[in-house]
Amino acid sequence: MKHFVLALSLALGSGAAVLTTSCSSSEPEPAKAALSGQITPAGSVSTVTATTAGGQTFTATPSSTGAYSFPSLTVGAYTLSFTAAPGYTAPAPQQVTLAAGGTTAPSTTITLAPASASFVADGTPVTATYIFSQVFSGDRRLTFTVSPGGAPGPTLFIHMDGALPVVGSYSLINGNGDYDASYLAPNYQNYYSDMGVDGSSPGVGGTFTITNVNATARRFSGTFSFTAYGSTNAGTYVPAVITNGVFTNVTY
Repeated sequence: MKHFVLALSLALGSGAAVLTTSCSSSEPEPAKAALSGQITPAGSVSTVTATTAGGQTFTATPSSTGAYSFPSLTVGAYTLSFTAAPGYTAPAPQQVTLAAGGTTAPSTTITLAPASASFVADGTPVTATYIFSQVFSGDRRLTFTVSPGGAPGPTLFIHMDGALPVVGSYSLINGNGDYDASYLAPNYQNYYSDMGVDGSSPGVGGTFTITNVNATARRFSGTFSFTAYGSTNAGTYVPAVITNGVFTNVTY
């Protein structure tokens, strides 16, 4: 009898131990895959951003050929957005679903931004509606104007040394074959960057900066500012101050 009670006690004890023992389990890792795509033309996008439905973002930098990749994202829906390089227009965001085996997004073609130019002349903002880039005797001349004929309107000319733009900053003082600028006011008064307060040369001048050259599309962009002087009918010299000059995607 004692042996039976002892065996029953051991069995009940063993059963209690089994009932109170728990098994630990962990959630499986979410599946991940690669999301890739192609930008055309190469160099037109600086950053690609993938955003989840919950707002989490991931970024990728396109290669020199325009290819980009997010090598390990959780499968699911993403919004792809693109940061355009200077001179290009960013496209609309793309919706893409990343599958377990990986997904290639549709190829994205980026367009050039239209040519534009603006400046402030003696405190008055001017937006050029006509932009000309021409070569005369081996040198390039830029014309930014609101009126190509008839009344001059505010018109600005920049003379470059040579036909091909090169990234860098250039003085707008010397008019002897180097860089210089002139401004034609709406009252037909001419002002020259290489003319001083008394008509002498060199003048105060300014700076012309080429910030970007797109050799593939043959476009260039930059900034400029200068002070120019012109002679009135009374024989005195008056200044025109050009500031905040910006031009984008001008042909060459």
